[in-house]
Amino acid sequence: MRPLPLLASTLALLLLPLAVRPQAARADDAPAPADKPAAQTPEAKAAEAPAEPATVTAEKGAFVVVLERDGVFEAVDATEVTYDPEAWNGELETVDAFSTGRVEKDQVLARFKTEAIDEAIEGATKDLAIAKKRLEAQKEDGRRAEEGQKLAIARAKVERDRALEALEWFKSVEREMRVKESELRIQGGRDNLADQEEELAQLRKMYKADDVVEETEDIVMKRTVRALERTKVGFEMQLVRQRRFLETGLPNDLDDLEANAKRQGYEYDKALALATIQLEQGRLELEKTVYAVARQTAGLEKLGRDREALVVRAPRAGLAIPGACVRGKWAGIEETARALRKGGKLRPGQAIFTIVTPGDVAVRTTVGEAEVLEVAEGQAVDVVLTADPKKTLPARVARVARVSGDGQYAVGIELSAPDERLMPGFTCKVKVTVSRREE
Repeated sequence: MRPLPLLASTLALLLLPLAVRPQAARADDAPAPADKPAAQTPEAKAAEAPAEPATVTAEKGAFVVVLERDGVFEAVDATEVTYDPEAWNGELETVDAFSTGRVEKDQVLARFKTEAIDEAIEGATKDLAIAKKRLEAQKEDGRRAEEGQKLAIARAKVERDRALEALEWFKSVEREMRVKESELRIQGGRDNLADQEEELAQLRKMYKADDVVEETEDIVMKRTVRALERTKVGFEMQLVRQRRFLETGLPNDLDDLEANAKRQGYEYDKALALATIQLEQGRLELEKTVYAVARQTAGLEKLGRDREALVVRAPRAGLAIPGACVRGKWAGIEETARALRKGGKLRPGQAIFTIVTPGDVAVRTTVGEAEVLEVAEGQAVDVVLTADPKKTLPARVARVARVSGDGQYAVGIELSAPDERLMPGFTCKVKVTVSRREE
């Protein structure tokens, strides 16, 4: 905004009468005549007389500061029609398309080829069927694994209980019984040895008293003596075994039973812990598979919706124009129109059409940082059409941006009345009345 030159001009007009007001001639201002002038005719005197100065009358009126900028019309409600797939990222090949003009809601704007996405849907359908079978198998495996873990826990518990029972039996009954058995065996050996010694003594008495053949006596006596010697040796060995049994065998058996009881208790605890972990692991793996199947299902559903969207329909009624309109400037109209011919290619997410309502526009302009604080909402605006310079539309400032990335601050202007001749992209001159003093 540059209000200072206008202000200076206005002040100059107000002060002009003071500058041009006639003044009386003063005698001391007249130059002294060097020579006496020659007599002049009345006509010459009249020609040399000073002219009457012009006067200007200053009048009170409105003092107005107007900021003038270039503006562009932008749609108040523009709807971009795009193909925004949820899952499909293939290119779009046009089969047929609408050109430019008025459309009704749900009217077909474009059709794109579906062969590639149909193949993708078929493959995804088969993959999903396989995934569902795997899920069923995993559920069955999980059920059987859970039953197997229960059986393993039950078996480990039985083994633990048996080990504990065997240890307790050994401590309370078995050990004492085995000690008594050992003592009885020793006592039996001792009795057997005594019996054989007594038998040998009796034989000697008998053979001494009876008149038996000497050869028979020698045979019986030698046999008895040998048997006695063997019994003595066996008894000594039995005593050694008993001593080792009492000193080592029984303690070792006790140690073995206690170790087995501990081991079976450990196995039982391990079975319980592993069962809990494995069940949780199986549950998480099953949930992961269920989630994967759900994602595949959702992906297939998205592909189905993407396939349906390849027939592009108008989301609303209005005027459909190929390309995009950004801040009142149309972009890609010719390029998009060429791509909408049969065999043309577009990218997903690209603006295919923009639907607008003729006349439903606002004006967009910008002001520099030096003027941005002078522009405020509600200020009166005159909009002069470039297409019809004689046409001035009344409007008002609707919004003023207070931040900018390039030093130019956007100003939005609303028209007082719609004009169906106006389209987004039309240009104009914007005259914003930023200050007005009536007197």
